[in-house]
Amino acid sequence: MYEKGISTSSMSKVFSLAGVRLGWIATHDKDALKQFWSHRDYDLISCGMIDDTIAALALASKNQILERNKKINRENLDILDHWIQKEPRLSYVKPKAGTTALVYYDFPIDSYTLCRRMYDSCGTFVTPGDCFDEPRSMRIGYAADRDTLKKGLQAMSTFLDSLEAE
Repeated sequence: MYEKGISTSSMSKVFSLAGVRLGWIATHDKDALKQFWSHRDYDLISCGMIDDTIAALALASKNQILERNKKINRENLDILDHWIQKEPRLSYVKPKAGTTALVYYDFPIDSYTLCRRMYDSCGTFVTPGDCFDEPRSMRIGYAADRDTLKKGLQAMSTFLDSLEAE
């Protein structure tokens, strides 16, 4: 759509194949493409044969895989949304796509400290919003299996309740 636009993707997020280290770049910008090829030739001669085979199998079944993943994401986003509605000190803009949400909180604690304490307290791992220059927030991934997501959110609720008591 834009002559200098660059699009990237990989097998990691969309196909749930993070271990398959394969991705791609698409652009109409010939100069950029030439630079990408130069860096690729410098950094990587070829991908692993197993990665290539797994990616080819996944791409051959892409419609089924993508439908499965979209269903999981939609259902899990509903779980996350319901949880956030019940947590009085949390808010977010509900994602329209993707597998993560940026959730804001109103506790007087920076996100690095909150996330580290939560991990140490209950083992729930989220990314501090300060990593994205978004203070008092955390990025929550919701593309896990349903039970893991529910257990993680429950553990977070217990941790947030402990902050209320401070």
